[in-house]
Amino acid sequence: MSIDVQQPFDAIVLAGGEGIRLEGADKAAVTVGGRPMLAHVLDAVAGARRTVVVAPPSVETFGVDRVQEVPPLGGPAAGLAAGLAHLGQDGGAAVVVLACDLPLAGGLVPELLAVLARDAGVDGAVVVDAGGRRQPLLAVYRAPALRSAVARLVASGGVSGASMRRLLEPMTLVEVPDPTGAAQDADTWDAVAELDSIIARRTT
Repeated sequence: MSIDVQQPFDAIVLAGGEGIRLEGADKAAVTVGGRPMLAHVLDAVAGARRTVVVAPPSVETFGVDRVQEVPPLGGPAAGLAAGLAHLGQDGGAAVVVLACDLPLAGGLVPELLAVLARDAGVDGAVVVDAGGRRQPLLAVYRAPALRSAVARLVASGGVSGASMRRLLEPMTLVEVPDPTGAAQDADTWDAVAELDSIIARRTT
């Protein structure tokens, strides 16, 4: 399913976590709604000019470009930096950033892009979940602002082990509410079961 959005965009999908709360399972490959979670997330950015999955070689990326942060397991900021480097300096496109365990993300990606396109004064649009927490891995950022934020972090000690909060601190972000629960992730097996049920209901 492609996304009808005027603004061109690239996409970075982060799939390099350890899945500690899933007993070490490969989150990207966990099945919900009859398909791996990563497949659902890649559908959410099917309209991207370019997409890269940040993941170890063991993760199936369904033909999409793959890159891995160095050293591995450096955290989401390091993964985002690696994905951004892979996309290169081409143009000023927006960059949609998604975690691989957000199979419902497609419901909010068009809204994020629309919000960014409407407000030239912000560096990105980030989803805020029902608990009022920002979800920086369900967001869209202007590529130049994101590159500048990564460069600042590299200059101040590096990206490996750095938090997303620290990476995004200098950026001006607009918050987008999540009325449909698109930010629901699969951090536990109970959450996986709930997502599986939600997707099954939507497709029957």
